[in-house]
Amino acid sequence: MRSLVCLIITLLTVNTLYAQSEPTKRFERIAEIMMRGINEGNFHLIQNEYGANMADFTFEQTTYFFQSLIDRLGKATRVDQFKIVSANRADFIMYFERGAQAVQLYLDNQNKIAGYLFSEYTPPPQPIEQPRVQQPVVTVPTVPDKQKTPLYLPFKGRWSVVSGGEPREGTAARNLLTQQYSYDFVALDNLGRQYRGTGEKVDDYIGFGQDVLAPADGVVVDVIDGVRDNPPGNRNIYALLGNTIVIQHQPNEYSVLGYLKQNSIRVRVGQQVTRGQVIAQCGNSGNSVEPSLHFHLQDSPIMGVAKGIKFYFERVYHFQGDQKQEKSLFIPKTGDVLSSE
Repeated sequence: MRSLVCLIITLLTVNTLYAQSEPTKRFERIAEIMMRGINEGNFHLIQNEYGANMADFTFEQTTYFFQSLIDRLGKATRVDQFKIVSANRADFIMYFERGAQAVQLYLDNQNKIAGYLFSEYTPPPQPIEQPRVQQPVVTVPTVPDKQKTPLYLPFKGRWSVVSGGEPREGTAARNLLTQQYSYDFVALDNLGRQYRGTGEKVDDYIGFGQDVLAPADGVVVDVIDGVRDNPPGNRNIYALLGNTIVIQHQPNEYSVLGYLKQNSIRVRVGQQVTRGQVIAQCGNSGNSVEPSLHFHLQDSPIMGVAKGIKFYFERVYHFQGDQKQEKSLFIPKTGDVLSSE
């Protein structure tokens, strides 16, 4: 989590018809604009090519991402090895002064950017006996049908799903490949309210300061603390998950709990935790506009390279009005109201 390796801005379903008879030129044009924007430090050139599906990704986020590339790798020198993967996706290598990136570029039917992925590129080793040029293989990882770890809701009381589920819903952050199966929850009182009073202070919100629980047994492998809580209506785009705990449950299954209250984390790296143990409190840090809890499961402890894992909660209580029903192996969706008891 402490280093930015790659970022997927959006992976969206797009029409599979070719927009023109020479598809490579569509992608070459955008790649050239990206290089100009990077080398001139003019990220408006790139932002201006965003399609409607990228509306939630701000200019500040675009600047942060590409400036990070420049700081680490220097200026872009060329693009190479174009490969049309589908009607709306091309892969290529972008070379920089101090390295190279494998790029996945997605375009919509107006030839506007629908999404992109930059990841570290290392040329494949060449066999000594029979030297040959090998094309890089860049694929979207498959998602297992069900995780191995039995997961339970990481809170008590009644909470609502404000974003998340299948298919991907919500903000641009939801479309990060790391978070494609992630959820944001807000706490409710018995009247279904998220806050009391005017909602102008974090203390007005039902969830602020409520206990956050370990969703399963595991070992804490990463902790981020000290990120301030935002005033309601504000985001911190430079620390997207805010105060965060990462728990390893299996060799390739890690729970991520974010937006936690500043200085509320009760666990440390290397500590064993048990399901239901209080590990922190709900806050409003990071890319959160109201006190809420972010939760997702991923296959690596390193946020920049991790892929989100589809998962089920073992048992929840699902509310419809004042009626609640017990559900097993449950995948929530936006709008669901849930509790653990």
